[in-house]
Amino acid sequence: METMMKNKISIREATDKDSEIWDEFVKDNSGSFYQCYKWRFVYEKQGVKTFYLMANDEKNSINGVFPFVKVPMFLNDSMHSVPIGGAYGGPLGRSGEIVTALMERMSEICVKEMVTYSNILMNPHINNTELITCCSSMKYKPIYTTENAPKTFVLNTQDYETIWKKSFNTKVRNQVRKAKKNGVEIIRNDWSMLDKYYSILVENRKKLKTRIIRREIFYKILDLFREHTELYLALYKHELIAGAYCFDFQNIRYLFDNVSIPEYMKYCPNNLLYSEMIKDACSESDINKFDFGSTAPNSSHFHWKKQYGGTPVPLQYYEKTYSPAKKLLREKTVRPRVMIRKLIWSKLVSPEQINKMSPKMRKFLEWF
Repeated sequence: METMMKNKISIREATDKDSEIWDEFVKDNSGSFYQCYKWRFVYEKQGVKTFYLMANDEKNSINGVFPFVKVPMFLNDSMHSVPIGGAYGGPLGRSGEIVTALMERMSEICVKEMVTYSNILMNPHINNTELITCCSSMKYKPIYTTENAPKTFVLNTQDYETIWKKSFNTKVRNQVRKAKKNGVEIIRNDWSMLDKYYSILVENRKKLKTRIIRREIFYKILDLFREHTELYLALYKHELIAGAYCFDFQNIRYLFDNVSIPEYMKYCPNNLLYSEMIKDACSESDINKFDFGSTAPNSSHFHWKKQYGGTPVPLQYYEKTYSPAKKLLREKTVRPRVMIRKLIWSKLVSPEQINKMSPKMRKFLEWF
């Protein structure tokens, strides 16, 4: 379905044939890595309904894009600009008028799909003034105050020696030295160790009582975005003890999924991992920012990332309610659902069961 604007801009659903021009537009307009078209294949693999809107002018030139997905939950279907559960999303357009048109088209889809609420994410690396104005006019409300908002730390990747001396605190520098002295070794892009890395990731998420990413989804992401991915692995006596990977897109290195084996933490492998990832970013002429990723304020992860000297940047999310009754139900059942979620993902469901589970059963369990 197409929507026409007064200045002859049409809004339509993008197809896979549009993927190249879509990504070119994202790159040319300071979009984020998570607005790239290939993420559509990741969500569709999970059985999630996707909407990838494209705004074209009368010459068929692209003027805006907006990727979002419908998340099915029991009594609480919702619409989310991608990525689900993170920042760096929302509509991307050449003008405020185009951003507004994309948002209005999303609203029409929300009504048609009978969602309870919709959620808009903001990319912290661009100016969101026009998008915030649009959200306010369409009765979206910010979910967080500035003080309570999740934050990412952003480190400007200048000369590494300067970062080592002035950004890293004394504890980090000492622990990096300790890791090296203990014989911890960092290797890059050894994809033969990905199975072992994934097993550590699963164990870490079980301890944190968070949802475990399915094996096929994990591998699909790294396969689709291999050209953007740098895999870092920490070895001790030839044994994998920690790891992380980064997505390099445009001028930003995005940190993702740092995992480790607890009994080896005395060797400080994560400090050495971070140091090497930052050092490599400094050596890349086209990378000028290291983004540590979304973190809850005052959490242990927040304080861990803070010690590397990046600037904390608040992340904002805007939400609009379409069904107040269902929203009330969602809010009133938060506590029991959290308890059930912890029980399911830490005690009752094994990684093997998750990978063999039917899509319908996974959707039901993921409601909690």
